[in-house]
Amino acid sequence: MNPFVRRRSIRHTDRTLARAVFALVLAVYTATFCGVPDTPGGEIAFQTSSALARHGSLAIGGTPEAEILIAHAQDDSSATLLREGIGEGTFASSGIGHAVTGVPFYWVGRILALVRPSIQELHESRSYWGAPRSEYFEHLVAGWRNALFTALTCWLLVLSARRLGLERRHAWLGGVTYGIATFAWSQARSTLPDVQATLLVFLAFHLILQVRERYDRLDTPHRRTLAGIGLALGCALLTRVSLLPICIVLLAAAETVVGSGSRRIAASRWSPKGPLGTGRMRALAFLLVPFIACMGLHLALDQWRFGVFFVGDEVLGAGFLDHPMPTGVAGLLVAPGKGLLWMAPALLLLPWGIAAARARGETLWLLVTTGVFMGVLLPAATSASWHGAWTYGPRFLLPALPFLWLGVTFALKAVEERRHLRVLAVGLFCLGVLVQIPAALVDHATHEDLAQQAARLAWPTAEGRDEDAAEAERFDRIQWDWGFAAPWAHWRILRHRLAPFDDPDRRERFPVREIFHVDAEAVITPTLGRDIEFRHLAWVDQVRRLDMSVWPPALIVSMLLLVGTVLSFRGLDRSAP
Repeated sequence: MNPFVRRRSIRHTDRTLARAVFALVLAVYTATFCGVPDTPGGEIAFQTSSALARHGSLAIGGTPEAEILIAHAQDDSSATLLREGIGEGTFASSGIGHAVTGVPFYWVGRILALVRPSIQELHESRSYWGAPRSEYFEHLVAGWRNALFTALTCWLLVLSARRLGLERRHAWLGGVTYGIATFAWSQARSTLPDVQATLLVFLAFHLILQVRERYDRLDTPHRRTLAGIGLALGCALLTRVSLLPICIVLLAAAETVVGSGSRRIAASRWSPKGPLGTGRMRALAFLLVPFIACMGLHLALDQWRFGVFFVGDEVLGAGFLDHPMPTGVAGLLVAPGKGLLWMAPALLLLPWGIAAARARGETLWLLVTTGVFMGVLLPAATSASWHGAWTYGPRFLLPALPFLWLGVTFALKAVEERRHLRVLAVGLFCLGVLVQIPAALVDHATHEDLAQQAARLAWPTAEGRDEDAAEAERFDRIQWDWGFAAPWAHWRILRHRLAPFDDPDRRERFPVREIFHVDAEAVITPTLGRDIEFRHLAWVDQVRRLDMSVWPPALIVSMLLLVGTVLSFRGLDRSAP
């Protein structure tokens, strides 16, 4: 073998480090996850998983929650989350990917329900969102899925950083800070499909790096790796079909890597000779066939459910092309309540990361990241729902976040060498954590419920104005107003709840002047019981509403922290190979 051929970049110690980050981040997420869906969209996805598990159908129904969702969709002609099928049944209008992955989690929850039937019965005796509740443990375990998927994204980020040639300590820090110093933390607490879609597209990129590494060692890539790229992107498309531009970018990157790698093998005297052209076409077939099959499945399911080959609402979103792009771009990047640079402030280190990547000749990451970022930014910026509705942070930009965070990881070498950059980086990472903590301790649904109540006082609906249009306008204004915007209002809500009042009930009565800086004497309270105090946290809800013990979740979190700490010391040991 030629001594100048690149060696393997991933070793056992690197995998240990990735597992350490996975365990540490998952411990934080498990301590702060919600369990019960926090939006109607999350409940619809769960009900689809439930229907698949119970009777093998995509049509929701058979539970109290499903029935009230169907009734609401029938009463509201503008509802787009649910659609009547061409036959009998009501279906989610989005892709099936998120619902399908929820099925195994549903069955784990079903087993727990059989073990603790009394908890299930107590849960069913209470109401939520105006309906009786059902399937508590199924909801709980399915709600933990996004925590698991985000932790897996951190795991992949560590391995990808190592494949890009970054040092172990930088890869470890990049993985940990992605998990706790960006809005990936708050998205891990949600029940929406963006987290799963992010994991899948980043998995495809990691596999592309594997393929490139095989070619760098003058070896051909495994067929399963090529098929994995196509399958990951196809499943991402089934999860959120609006990610089609990203999928095209990553497919183009994979084809470029296969093409250049094939030419390199052909030109090297150290590689075995063979019918290279046929091998390249076969590689592209393994890459494209799974993706095309998934795309065909999506179109076929739309035809079967709705009688059309393409349902546009999930792709285009509400009000697509109804919003000026410059305003949308500004909102997604710098708006006080949704801006990417507020929700992941260490991205300000990107210029140094880009310079470091260019110095290493790392054009693949740079081009892919640029394509992925533009592929999510521009479509979202032209939509009236650019803010992502009831969620924390610019969730439509989440699929680009791990790609961008690799740039922050690239910058860590320059940060180490310059004192002023070290101070800046520490400050930005700390700010990132401080931005995420209130999102965990004050649920985004609580903030947005209170903010909407206060906004009606601050900006009342003009006479003769349509109330729905006025509500949408107020929601936009909330994202730009420093008095209303997250996370700043979250901190004020949290401070009020922790204040030493003689009357504990005062903690849930919020003066609009104090919390949102509205010139009024009104006092507002959360609309839903879930939003009172800290009941949005799964373990708090278990203790207060279901009389469960706090020890099982505390033990799980403690074990994850212990495992993560031990593995971190092993992975960061400089004497390890």
